[in-house]
Amino acid sequence: MNMATEIERYRQAGSEFVLAARSGVEKAETGGNGSWGATEIAHHLADADLHFAIRIREILVHDNPALVFFAEEGYGSKLNYADRPIEPALLLIKMIHEETADLLTTLPEQAWSRGGARADGLNLTLADVVRKSIDHTKEHIDQVANLKSAL
Repeated sequence: MNMATEIERYRQAGSEFVLAARSGVEKAETGGNGSWGATEIAHHLADADLHFAIRIREILVHDNPALVFFAEEGYGSKLNYADRPIEPALLLIKMIHEETADLLTTLPEQAWSRGGARADGLNLTLADVVRKSIDHTKEHIDQVANLKSAL
């Protein structure tokens, strides 16, 4: 696998989400049937991206670090996703993806096989974490793209 391509996919995913979320906000503030709208999804992704970015750094700095599992339940209500403006979350997502992509471009090839372990026993390499982050972002791009119009 070409890691330069993965880095670019990671960088672009952040920008693509921002564009999709801004369009999603124009469609509806909240999703149908009690599901999240673009604002809540953006805050969730910003929090998840913070976790992914920390995992990346932990893997690079420490030998086989313990990786904290992102238990997303409760974040939305406890961190008031629905009551906060979307734009700071979008800026954070874009900056995390840009800054982390810049970091990743500086790494030697052998760094991609460095890894860590979650408490549930799952071992993840740096490449795994980057791919999981890309996939997670893409899932939420699709989610906000499919929000229905409130009108």
